[in-house]
Amino acid sequence: MPEAEHKLVLSTYGEKDENSYLDPVSNQILTVDHTKLVVTEVADGDEVDDERNTVRDALQQAANDYLYQHYEDEQSAASVFIVEDDYVICISATTVDAKNFYSGRWRSVWRVAFEDDSNAKLSGVMKIHCHYYEDGNVQMSTTGEHGESVKAKSSDAIYTSIFAAIKKIESGYQLKIDDTMDRLSSASGGFFRALRRQLPMTGEPMDFASSTHTMAKEFNKKK
Repeated sequence: MPEAEHKLVLSTYGEKDENSYLDPVSNQILTVDHTKLVVTEVADGDEVDDERNTVRDALQQAANDYLYQHYEDEQSAASVFIVEDDYVICISATTVDAKNFYSGRWRSVWRVAFEDDSNAKLSGVMKIHCHYYEDGNVQMSTTGEHGESVKAKSSDAIYTSIFAAIKKIESGYQLKIDDTMDRLSSASGGFFRALRRQLPMTGEPMDFASSTHTMAKEFNKKK
């Protein structure tokens, strides 16, 4: 963001056209040069309902706190959009480590539908893409979906309760993936290990270049 302390997630929820996006924090329309990754023009956005914008601002502050606590600040952003009668929270995080040949990206989108001041329906999708390219090209893409009801003791606590639920869901999803990767690569019988060719009964690797394998040919000649 030009001359701003906050970041913006470029999302379909704030898209005005292929090059213009709404910044809900400043209520401005930004024209973006996707090639140069710069903002080329700034214009005023449409008038926003004050009551709804107050709720959006509270969700944005809770999103900023969540991001600060659980994501790398320089490589992540969160934006909250008003979409029809609901609110959509977009979280994006990227890490690139060229020295160690890997990169990764996290994206999650959460839709909040308030039932009243202290109750809301939360539904969302999480997407992870990892790329490891040392001595090869290994990639992983995965998607998880989740929905639940969020209840708070008061209207003031509903925003922190929503992000407490998001924290639980996202952390659980990451732990589930970690467990899956451990089981896939486990040296004590993981999935990838099971795909490997089994050793013969002797327990020793087969020496395919050895002349001992000519025995089969000699046996066949004597038949």
